[in-house]
Amino acid sequence: MLGLINQDLPDFSLSRERVKWGIPLSFDPSQIAYVWVDALSNYISAIGYADDPARFNKWWTGGEVVHLMGKEILKFHCLYWPAILMAAGVKLPDTIFLHGWFTVDGEKMSKSLGNFIDPNDMVPQFGPDGSRYLLLTQFPFGIDGDIQAKRFVNQYNSDLANDLGNLLSRVCKLIETNFGGRLPNPYKTIPGLQPLIEQAEALPTLAYDHARHFRLTHAIGESLSLVRAANKFFNDTAPWILAREGRTEELGGVLYACCEVLRIVSIMLYPVLPRKMTELRAVFGLDASTLTMHRAQVFFDLVPGTPVKSDKPLFPRLEAKKPADEKPAVAVPKASDDNLLDISDFAKAELRVAKVLSAERVPGADKLLKLQIDLGSEQRQIVAGVAQFYAPEKITGMKIIVVANLKPTVIRGVQSNGMLLAAKSGAQLFVLTPDGDLPPGAKVS
Repeated sequence: MLGLINQDLPDFSLSRERVKWGIPLSFDPSQIAYVWVDALSNYISAIGYADDPARFNKWWTGGEVVHLMGKEILKFHCLYWPAILMAAGVKLPDTIFLHGWFTVDGEKMSKSLGNFIDPNDMVPQFGPDGSRYLLLTQFPFGIDGDIQAKRFVNQYNSDLANDLGNLLSRVCKLIETNFGGRLPNPYKTIPGLQPLIEQAEALPTLAYDHARHFRLTHAIGESLSLVRAANKFFNDTAPWILAREGRTEELGGVLYACCEVLRIVSIMLYPVLPRKMTELRAVFGLDASTLTMHRAQVFFDLVPGTPVKSDKPLFPRLEAKKPADEKPAVAVPKASDDNLLDISDFAKAELRVAKVLSAERVPGADKLLKLQIDLGSEQRQIVAGVAQFYAPEKITGMKIIVVANLKPTVIRGVQSNGMLLAAKSGAQLFVLTPDGDLPPGAKVS
């Protein structure tokens, strides 16, 4: 925009004479307001500008104003709109956030190609909540990114049915079997419980900070990271063995802690999964009055003895739809080595050349470095376990090979969106680098 402003900008007309549909100018009915002036003014006229000062002050002058929009309408919102506001003596928006585009299987959406994502197809299969979740977790929000619809079912089953839904189901079943369907008492001396509590209590601040800076994918990832930590805690403590051995207090403590994680996650994921999180909260008898950030920051908030009941899976597993003309699968003899990959499996990994722009150690983690990398079309952050072999100043500036299409994850509270490749032998480790000066973003195949 600064580049445009520094040129000789021509005047632009606020009205059109030949357009018959629209809002006539009050001082010249032969002129119709230009659609982009008419449309932009709705931002303030709809909230009381000129006729309801108290309402206008609440939503515009008295608070922080954020415009969120697609990047293709940048000129109208970052040039014409501020000029109109300045001329009217009205404050400018505090933030204008321009997000990127979806591409589908590497190509821009097009009616002629028929490759667009139709919500009328998604919602019947995944529900409104599942559809929203899938679209927000394909790649970091804000940048151009590719959607691969063929992965939707696997991701839905992995993240929602397996990680989140199955945790709720397993916990509720053990509470019903061993505690008469009522929430047991907490028990605080369980191995692995304290790190889980710390991660849960840190979640609201981390997720809010991400959302505050429009890192929506990262905010969601923090919640799913806590869910996975709770699943690990559940598996590590083996509550079914505690039940068999009659260690009732410890069993109750494990189940109580997992319920607290589910409660906290139900608050943090509510903006993305409002219907499903309302269902989850109903399992613990929670209403909207406890749906607050303050309650999300407190562990041990659930009241022991509360009825806990789950009648159906929160996220039923889905089966991938097969094309109508697909032939039945033909049995193929298995390879003698089960670790052999089909070439189509290997092709799913997107390997790219990246340049390390900066590196720093992750506090409290001797083995981890936080890297900012350039992938040509975008910059990302990844976490790599190479700190014992590469000082930050040594790896900065290097060209490395990264897996670019991994799901974002959180490692030691730090978002990682990719993984570098390295080879290790004994006590030596070497980061893989291209044999030549390839540009960032070059594809490795």
